[in-house]
Amino acid sequence: MRKVLANLLFIFLGLPLALSALMLISVRPWALDRDAYKRFVEDDRLYAALQAPGIANRAPETIRLGPASFDGRALASAAQKDLPWPEIKSTASRAVDTALDAALSAAPENRAELDLRPLKAALRAKSPAAARDYAAALAAGDHPAAAQKPSDTAKALTAAIDALPDSAKVPPPSQLRRIGGPMGVLSRGPGIGNEALSQELLNRMTATTAAVSALLLAALGALGGSGALSRIARAGKYLLLPSILVLALGTVLAIPSGLILQNLLPHDLQGMVGGSGGAQLRAYLASALGPIARSFFITGLVGASLGGMLTQAKRLDESKEPE
Repeated sequence: MRKVLANLLFIFLGLPLALSALMLISVRPWALDRDAYKRFVEDDRLYAALQAPGIANRAPETIRLGPASFDGRALASAAQKDLPWPEIKSTASRAVDTALDAALSAAPENRAELDLRPLKAALRAKSPAAARDYAAALAAGDHPAAAQKPSDTAKALTAAIDALPDSAKVPPPSQLRRIGGPMGVLSRGPGIGNEALSQELLNRMTATTAAVSALLLAALGALGGSGALSRIARAGKYLLLPSILVLALGTVLAIPSGLILQNLLPHDLQGMVGGSGGAQLRAYLASALGPIARSFFITGLVGASLGGMLTQAKRLDESKEPE
């Protein structure tokens, strides 16, 4: 009966808490690393992959921008040539700063805004060239709308660009901390709701969650075991399962070019990974996901190794009985 109760408590309490602790340990080194996020959005290999010819071929038949509709493949082909990629990269970098500034703000209802006007201006400047390339792509594909004038297309593109907002609002920290992950865990901690998010707070919460999880697993092991070594072995089994899950996650993230990740992607994205831009995209994923994968893999490996060692304690007890 005690073993059944211990197993039930582990499923509903021990496993979620142990997973939370292991996830916090894994994300703690990079969760608030501004430079890491900027490397993700500023990597040239990402933008090279987005400009691969194969992507335009997989565009939807029709793309609607504002009140106007465009041929998907022709518009995607023109966009790859004429989008202001440097400004897009700069906007993505500023978005990282804006989001982290909002998350790290001590003001509970502080709203940060990302200025989109420079991006809109760059898009507007590129719209005449995009309109000419769009018309050329239509003519090359013998599309029924090939007779459309580039000037009309340019007006439609400009109208769609003007309809974009001048700024994007980032939710206040009180909302960011409810989205899950480390921020979500922090928002549920006692006395943490009004404290500004920081690396120190994340470190403290990680240590607290890990300590509480270890004590709970030890208590469940004591409840379900019948002797000292049996209790240690049972606690090790309870640690083994969440550690294996985290280890598996690190393994999946560490193989961005392998079949595991490709099979998890939607069908269209699978084609992108294996298409002409696939080499650039796989290189980007390996670079971007590498540190994250190593963090999960090492945490899971250490936890699984420790859990496996503890589970061997019962064998020591069994070896004493024949003696």
